[in-house]
Amino acid sequence: MSATKQPQKRAEKATTAPDAPPAGDNTQTPENVPQKASIAALVQPDAQGILKGSNLEQEWKLAEMMVKSGMLPKQYDTPAKVITAKQFAIELGVPPLTALRQIAVINGRPQLYGDLPLGLVRRSGLLDSMKEYFLDDKGQEVCQENKNLTAEVEGAVCVIKRKNEAGREFFWTSKDDQLAGISGYETHKKYKRTMYMYRARSMALKSVFSDVLNGVAICEYDSNTLPIDDAGCPVASTAEVKQDIEESMTPEKREKIHAITEQIKSLQKDDPRCTDARIVQIMNEEMGSTDPMHASWAQLESLHRRIDKMLEAVNV
Repeated sequence: MSATKQPQKRAEKATTAPDAPPAGDNTQTPENVPQKASIAALVQPDAQGILKGSNLEQEWKLAEMMVKSGMLPKQYDTPAKVITAKQFAIELGVPPLTALRQIAVINGRPQLYGDLPLGLVRRSGLLDSMKEYFLDDKGQEVCQENKNLTAEVEGAVCVIKRKNEAGREFFWTSKDDQLAGISGYETHKKYKRTMYMYRARSMALKSVFSDVLNGVAICEYDSNTLPIDDAGCPVASTAEVKQDIEESMTPEKREKIHAITEQIKSLQKDDPRCTDARIVQIMNEEMGSTDPMHASWAQLESLHRRIDKMLEAVNV
């Protein structure tokens, strides 16, 4: 009798838990994680105390928690944006919350700002020395010794030296602002000293430590803005930056950008080889970006001439 009932017991056991994991297997998978499992049970801190999920679902839940906390900059308002920013931070070796505080997104481009670029360079161990100072209208260093602390600042200098290399000097002045067509920006008017300093510093860091920064844009230099408020949080949205640029543009520059836009439309119409990707490549080569509003007058002239030549070649 026991022999005839034993198969029935095995069959009953099989029907009660057909998908149960093997005995002793405690691996959590989407199938066997309890539906009511909390984020605390799923996400565990690493050795540095940083919370990390072991899969995309857990990372998403963690990102949702961060968004709901209300402690992130306003631009990070979805889990997808938080996760993308964290991936960007991993490439730079930056802790995730530090990255979320000091990476601004301008025109769809993640950009470093504030003291983060310098922090990355210092952490690399490759910086030998650095000195920064302001210049007055006579080209003298603004300092107590020169008795010119209240003088009008006309520029900034960054002297930087990488280990085992010669020192280099970088500067940015009011004349550079005028040549770049950015002297009328509201940010430059309000934070004149700060923008001079950050632009000189950014030039130095991008030139001498390009390998450390991975070629990532620096907000104060590449987007001509200082996206922080009194609490040190990014406040400049894409629309605000664009409005600031548009309001400070001269009629001549606005007309030049319109002419280039029409040129590109004609070129793409006449030459099927001139794809969007090709136009993007040309604009990056001539201006260093795909947004003409950020370009200097000289860069716009160069782009204009190049497109003109391409149009002539097509129409010959």
